[in-house]
Amino acid sequence: MAARAAKGATMNKKFSLIHTGGPYGDETSTYDGYLNQPLTVREFIEAVFEQYPNEWGEIQVYPRPYTFRLEYSHKEIVYISSQFNDCLDRKIKSFSSRGGWSRMDYTLILEEK
Repeated sequence: MAARAAKGATMNKKFSLIHTGGPYGDETSTYDGYLNQPLTVREFIEAVFEQYPNEWGEIQVYPRPYTFRLEYSHKEIVYISSQFNDCLDRKIKSFSSRGGWSRMDYTLILEEK
């Protein structure tokens, strides 16, 4: 589970998660994300697959969280909106996450073009 594995540890990871709240009534917790190196959206997806291969969830990209969306499960993309492809090579400014057990959802804020 990302929550246990990531609590502030970097261990050569491309990003880290720091627990900020929860668990809430639905057994999820919130996390602040920290990039250990600059990453594009594509590199972030690859890092999620590498660091947490048994997880599933979704990745949303702001400013359009309901349009730019990707769903993943166990190192595979199961859904990707066509607009999401337009941001794969953009750099991430910051991110946060929410999840529990084996589900983890990420919200990415991109750097300005």
